[in-house]
Amino acid sequence: MEYILETNSLSKIYGRNKALDNVSIHVPKGGIYGLIGRNGAGKTTLLKIISSLATASSGEFKIFGKTSSELKGENVKIGTLIEAPGIYPKLSAVDNMQIKSLTMGINDKQRINALLELVGLDSVLKKPVGKFSLGMKQRLGMAMALIGKPELVILDEPINGLDPQGIIEVRDTISKLNREHNITFIISSHILEELSKVATVYGIIDKGVLLEEITTDALMNRCTDKIQIGTNDNEKACRIIKEFGISDFRLSDDGFIYIFEQTEKCAEINFALAKEDVPVHHLSKCSESIENYYINLTDRNGGNKNA
Repeated sequence: MEYILETNSLSKIYGRNKALDNVSIHVPKGGIYGLIGRNGAGKTTLLKIISSLATASSGEFKIFGKTSSELKGENVKIGTLIEAPGIYPKLSAVDNMQIKSLTMGINDKQRINALLELVGLDSVLKKPVGKFSLGMKQRLGMAMALIGKPELVILDEPINGLDPQGIIEVRDTISKLNREHNITFIISSHILEELSKVATVYGIIDKGVLLEEITTDALMNRCTDKIQIGTNDNEKACRIIKEFGISDFRLSDDGFIYIFEQTEKCAEINFALAKEDVPVHHLSKCSESIENYYINLTDRNGGNKNA
């Protein structure tokens, strides 16, 4: 798989606070990478380092196969929208786009109009941005991030504070840009359920630690039917389950074993355990929501006191 961005053990320390702790993420080219974490988990810090708005205390990252030091002086095709978009409320969308273009050494009015049409703002070209809804301002911010024809766009909490209509508008814009223009996105959010509608892969971060990277397909499988088993000898039970031909299972902190494949074979698995004298006191099929999966994963990490 070709990665447009890779980080290698990135850490960031502010005083005594370790905002990032050896974080290694892998963003596939052409994908939509959902960076999930509670407020204060380290998402913005990571995105600022990748965007060269902050410096890592240790570790490195590669974009387009080159390290940050190798890219110095090159025209790196990255667009960013971190925190609120920098806009002038009394000016129109066109005027804001022109100012952004000039700061980048670009003078292309046709591209400005094309980008505003692309994000669905072509009907309000002359309207003062101060009168835009939050969703419209976010879409303008995305258009501004696209001025330099980036291959990678970094969005920090783009749906935070939006009403349902604004969320749909921003989500549809991201999907369209990814699908029709093959732009890779990294999107941070604390709302996994919403990101699940666009993301192709996820990085789940908590207290500065990357807990898991998982594809959409794998996440959906984890959140569909699974077998929950309770025994008096989990160590032996795990060995027998592995010998049964099951590899996708885990022993949870709640004392239960969860099996995520061959879920139609409850009776056969129970028989295999009983045959080896492993008493089973609980066996059931269950499922969990995407949000519960995320909450359970972060809770196993000890939660987040800064959230």
